[in-house]
Amino acid sequence: MSADWTWWPTNPADLAVFTVPDEYQLMRGAGRELPLPVIERAGFAYTKLLDLRLDYDGPLYTWNLNGQTIRQPYQMVETEKRGNCLDLSVAFAGLCLQLGLRPLIALLGLQEGPHAIVVLPDARIDQDETVLIWGRVPTADGLGKPTPDQVRENLARRWLAVEPTALTPLPFGRRLGFEDACAKGREALLRSDGTTLVDVGFTLHVTNRPVREVDRSLVARPAPKPSFGDEVRLRYAGRLAAQPAAWDVGGLEEIAFDRETQDHALTAPALLRALRAKAVYQAIGGTPGLRHARWFFYEATDRVVDTQSPDVLLVEAALTGYDRVPDSLTEFLLRVAAYHGAGLGNPALNAWVMEHGLEREAAEFLRDCKRRYWALIFLGEETIGADRDGPIRLCAVVEPKPVGLLEAADGDGSYIDHALVKTECRSPEELPGKLHELIRDLQKKLENAPMVIDLVAPLRFLTEGLEHQSLVPLPTGYREPLSRQYEPRLRWVRHVLDPGDRQRQKDRAGRAKAAWQHSPPTLSPDEAGSFDAVSAWLADEANAKRPCVLAVEDETVRTEALGWLLAAGCGYIVWHRPGGVVQITRRHWEELEAHQRREMLPEKLLNGGNGANPPSIIWNDPTGRPGFDLPLARLQNPPEESDGDLETVSR
Repeated sequence: MSADWTWWPTNPADLAVFTVPDEYQLMRGAGRELPLPVIERAGFAYTKLLDLRLDYDGPLYTWNLNGQTIRQPYQMVETEKRGNCLDLSVAFAGLCLQLGLRPLIALLGLQEGPHAIVVLPDARIDQDETVLIWGRVPTADGLGKPTPDQVRENLARRWLAVEPTALTPLPFGRRLGFEDACAKGREALLRSDGTTLVDVGFTLHVTNRPVREVDRSLVARPAPKPSFGDEVRLRYAGRLAAQPAAWDVGGLEEIAFDRETQDHALTAPALLRALRAKAVYQAIGGTPGLRHARWFFYEATDRVVDTQSPDVLLVEAALTGYDRVPDSLTEFLLRVAAYHGAGLGNPALNAWVMEHGLEREAAEFLRDCKRRYWALIFLGEETIGADRDGPIRLCAVVEPKPVGLLEAADGDGSYIDHALVKTECRSPEELPGKLHELIRDLQKKLENAPMVIDLVAPLRFLTEGLEHQSLVPLPTGYREPLSRQYEPRLRWVRHVLDPGDRQRQKDRAGRAKAAWQHSPPTLSPDEAGSFDAVSAWLADEANAKRPCVLAVEDETVRTEALGWLLAAGCGYIVWHRPGGVVQITRRHWEELEAHQRREMLPEKLLNGGNGANPPSIIWNDPTGRPGFDLPLARLQNPPEESDGDLETVSR
């Protein structure tokens, strides 16, 4: 069998099926942890390939009468260590696709001959809004042929061009970094006399064309023996009575069960058990991204550990012991397995469960774990003036979609099409009761499965304390607050549905992504008196780089100020009611490590309380929430919204 593919230039769409997005697992676990901006994800993928130090191979060496020969990605990376513009473009586009981007392979007509680069629109694979990807370029079946004017327009607004041959030293005299590769890609795209663009995501996901995976096993890939790296060694070596010859199964076995080398805390046996669990962890899909892995660890152990390593999470889960059934380490593995859709049919997981005698418990846990849902409950749309007197439509979009329960579409192409339950109320006074009814209906449809809730609300309902009211029905007839059972968070509806506000909030979150280690600023009464005052406060360099904002509502700091913060892109706001104590919020903030605050602060505040005046926690994490990803593909094309600008949206 041939170890490469043959492609004929008259069929440009065929390039898409060569991308093999999950080859070598170069991106394993990275996609969910990276910031959302396209340029940062693309730069990460480029750096992964740059680290491989590939060489250049001109197209003359790979051309024959049957067409252009294209190396499979594994062949280019593992055996030949070289590639031409098409080889490199296919590999780079595949990595970008795996990171959730929407790559276009660009076939250029340059004066020196045909050439290929990759163009990345400011869009993700779950977005199918044509204008986001193509602008004014006409397309058919995932192909576009832009004019020079359209190329210039899109490069200015939505396209990032990347020159993959810059990964090699030959074309430009040295290997170039990502920024220089983008400059070279832009230059090539502008010089092209005729350009054809292939939408890889459309070809693979919209037309359902299968990825070609022939000959993927030509290079033998024996499973690596599990071992621990420096982070585990440096963290736990001091706890051991003797050091292992190697931090692998053999080395740890030598000291784990020897009375002379066994430590009092049984660290060595825990390390050995965690290392064996690591093989299972990798077999069920590996890390779900550190963000989700830390959350699954927290759910399995009720503990927070400061680490950037999944290996440390495995060790800490093993050290937790056997005080629950299933034990913490097994529960952690089961939660990761459920996330990846793996079950007891996975040989490695089944062997682990059988070894621990947990067949029945594991099956029950996986069944319950898979039935955990996230409900985004929409409490109407943002309205201005007289429109507020109309009915308020409530609906709940559930993630993951409960198979067989999704109602028929209304036909308006909105997020309401995907609502599992719907209702409406005539006035704000009816809202708590209607929300109670909707939650009750949702519980019935989901058969009382575990669920977390986000209330997606217009400004006027964000500070009503609905998340703290006693709305949840109990079998006794009493009710308890949402916060006791459903870990509610608040989101501003325009941050979820309006493309402009969504982008503004995403941009601000991206600029402040590294500032979670700093204390959040507090909006004082003197700085909240007007739109201009709030704008000036946000423009201050110290405040502009802080992702989270604290405020206390009083006669001076009014809800209008909250609207101005939201419209300016602030998506993480702790809004204290009159009498709320900001110091309590700051104390909970300090109790968490920097990388834990975005994921865990809302629940910390809900559980820790704030006296008789709990704050409203407006927490629009663009990626979703721990354990779930935001289902953007099902929240596109919302109903028409108001044209309120930054100053009038809150009135």
